[in-house]
Amino acid sequence: AVREMGTKGGEAGAGEEGGEEDKAGPDEGAYRQARIAEVAMMEGGGTTAFPHQYAVSLSIPDFIQQYSHLEKSQRLEDTEERLAGRLMGLRRAGKNLVFLDLWGDGERLQLMCDK
Repeated sequence: AVREMGTKGGEAGAGEEGGEEDKAGPDEGAYRQARIAEVAMMEGGGTTAFPHQYAVSLSIPDFIQQYSHLEKSQRLEDTEERLAGRLMGLRRAGKNLVFLDLWGDGERLQLMCDK
């Protein structure tokens, strides 16, 4: 699942003048407390919010080479790989389908994510 994070109304503190908070802007203290609570909930559930390392099982070029024999419609439901790269594109194709472009080591991999 792709999750978008950010503040509504632009940057925190935008629209402040003379120490008064803009009525339409976010409350910085409340936002910070909500983020702290969310991180505590993640870590309480056994997930590290900000891991120091990420265990990659294959590089993107190795992944392409290993799975290039598959047909376009073929899926491997019982296989899990961990890739790392830069997400350079996101295209929505309806309500339940998203295509992602993941770049790494000079190669591009298109990912299809559905429900």
